[in-house]
Amino acid sequence: MTNDSATIDATRWFSGSTLEKKAAVYQLLINEKMIAARIADTLNKNKATISRWIKRLVREQYIIESTSFIDHQKEMEQVRKGSVSLTFKAYKPGARAEEMNETIHKLQSQMGVHRDTPIWSPLPGGVEPRIDIHRIDYNIPANTNGPRGGMPHDRDIESWARMGVVPSGNEIRGWIHFAAPDIESAIGPWRVRFRRKMSRDEEGNPVYGGFCAPHPVRLTMPHRYIITPKEAMDESAIRMRIGSALYHVMAELSKLYGFTLALPKAKNSQEFEAGTLRYDPALAKEIRERRKRGEPRMLPMNEDGSITADGSHGLLKDDIVHLDGPPEKIAAQAAPVLFIDTITSKLSDMAENTAKVANESIETIEENSVNTTTRIADSMQGELLNLVERMNNTFEEMLHREEERRVAEEERRNQVWNDAFEQDRQSFRERMNRAVMRFEQSLRDQGITLDEGQMVLTDFEEA
Repeated sequence: MTNDSATIDATRWFSGSTLEKKAAVYQLLINEKMIAARIADTLNKNKATISRWIKRLVREQYIIESTSFIDHQKEMEQVRKGSVSLTFKAYKPGARAEEMNETIHKLQSQMGVHRDTPIWSPLPGGVEPRIDIHRIDYNIPANTNGPRGGMPHDRDIESWARMGVVPSGNEIRGWIHFAAPDIESAIGPWRVRFRRKMSRDEEGNPVYGGFCAPHPVRLTMPHRYIITPKEAMDESAIRMRIGSALYHVMAELSKLYGFTLALPKAKNSQEFEAGTLRYDPALAKEIRERRKRGEPRMLPMNEDGSITADGSHGLLKDDIVHLDGPPEKIAAQAAPVLFIDTITSKLSDMAENTAKVANESIETIEENSVNTTTRIADSMQGELLNLVERMNNTFEEMLHREEERRVAEEERRNQVWNDAFEQDRQSFRERMNRAVMRFEQSLRDQGITLDEGQMVLTDFEEA
């Protein structure tokens, strides 16, 4: 169901500036789910005019066309009501949709597109700066586990030409590029190049061989991917958009030509850079003087050389220089006030989150402390009761074991005393026997002469 207030707002905006016109068409097309014919009726404009604004929104990446959904709806034979030609196009938010939603929010809040208080801008006339992402260049490897080792279907040169794939450029060390039609994506068109072997026959005619392994495909973006300084502060979001578009292009290459491609590696690809324009007469003069002296055109702007300045875009004569570097650093150069405000907001949010986490942690610690203390007290009480019960149950066993130990010790001592007594008695007996034997032997050795009828003790023993 159409929102009447949204329709009224869009009608009012379409009579304003260019950005307001784009906001009006975006509001009705995306948020109100209208088709071009109904938007033309609502705004009382020609359908061709609305189509031009829709194409501009597509070109500026505020919206993208959902071709897969359109094909599906054609198969379902469903057509939106109000369509004059019995056909329609479905659009969904593009890469810069968030920026347009913020503009619509400002318009709905009656803040206006431009604030009353001027915001500092590094460009003449207070033009809001933009950041361009460039040098997007990927060498795509073939998936050797796929059909034909990841390479496309076998075709002759005429078949490739009918598909728009023709030789491009000069032969370099036995290789030549084939140019294929550009492939559209959410962030803009991608230039497609295939690398193949090339030789010449005896007559000098080119003979084309197989595709280059392991990187048969090269994808580049001929145009710059334009974003806002706020978007440039989130490099992970930029990488996600580029990666999503790259995956879409790789899928299209597989469908169109039969490639089976793998994900590119960083060492075989060009790391993208961000750039922005800056009006700085002194810096522009220094760059012009460096050019006259024959010095490198890229002027380092910081100690590590991550930010450089040059005179690209042909605006050096107007004292406008171009800065290159990482997205976050370029965002700080393009919109320092916004950058500081964003950092401050992030720090404030981080401080609030930290305080919130700290308060919740303190509460959790207090609750855990109380619960732990209670558990410890209950555990100690239970352990004490168990200890007392075990002591009561084992006291008699302990006395019994002690009595058994005492009796065993007493028996051991008695046995030791008896053994010692027997040893002493046996030793005494042996000593006495040896003494008697020595005495008897001494008597025999004296040679006593016995009178007639006289006897000695041993005679009695012999008798």
